Parts: sequence; structure tokens; C-alpha cells
Amino acid sequence: MGVLETGSAIGMLLGSLMLSIFPTGNQKRLFWKLMMPVLIIDIQIGLLGLLFSTSQSAVNYAIIGSLIMGILALALVILNITFQVYLQQTVPTQLLGRVVATMTTVNSSIMPIGTLLFTIIFQNTHHGGLVLIVNSLLLIGYTLLLLKPLHQAIRTDQSSSI
Repeated sequence: MGVLETGSAIGMLLGSLMLSIFPTGNQKRLFWKLMMPVLIIDIQIGLLGLLFSTSQSAVNYAIIGSLIMGILALALVILNITFQVYLQQTVPTQLLGRVVATMTTVNSSIMPIGTLLFTIIFQNTHHGGLVLIVNSLLLIGYTLLLLKPLHQAIRTDQSSSI
């Protein structure tokens, strides 16, 4: 498990370094800057489940799992930083603290629910990798379902700010 976390930490570091070299200030392609990391995260969760379902070797878990976790963390950092920059550029300064506090509260309150739900699921199944694969497929479906509405919302927001 520690090796997977190391891969994740390296991915976060690389994502942060990439965004410091290639800043996200230009919001010209905001939709793809947000959606590509989301799709990459969705796919990486499925690949991690596939690895857990098929591999029997600790070396495979360590090497391939670290690579998957690194890519997942890199995409997550890019998504988080891009979204935070977008919020700072679009939300009025006097409301920014309230918006960020509300988002943090909602995100923090959802986490225990997810932890409880997945604890129950993982304790009642012998195929943890299959849980991740199904979760990945659901996430991909949900992401694809939201592509058009999100694209329209971003275009509307960008055209109103010009």
C-alpha cells in the first residue's frame, strides 16, 4: 500500500510542477482542461480495479499500481488547481470566501458517506477489483451524461464574462 501511495505522491508533485511551468490562467479551453482530468481519473479507477482483479504478483501491484496511482493523482491535481483558478477568476472577491467555504463543507460532508458506503460494499464482496471496475464504469457514464450540460454552462459563463 505504501508503494501505491508513493506513486500517488509523485503524481501530485509532477502535476503541481507541470502547472507551475504551464500555468492555467488562460481559460480559453476550460471545458477540456476540466473534463480530460475527470475522464482520466474515471479510467484510472477502472484500471486499478482491473489490476487488482487479474494480477497475482506483488511486483505487478507495486509497479503497475504505482503508475496508475501516479497518473490518477496527476490528473486530480490538474483538475483541482484548474478549478480553483477558475473560481478565483470568476467569483467576485467579496463572495469568494463564502463560495470556497461552502464547497469545502459539502466536499467534507460527503466523504464520510462515501467511506461508510464503500466500507459496507467492500466488506460484503470478495471481489474488490470488480467494485472499482463497476465504479469506474458508473463514473464514465455519469461524466459522459454531464458533458453537454457542462459544456453549455461553461460557454454561457464565458460569453457573459466577455
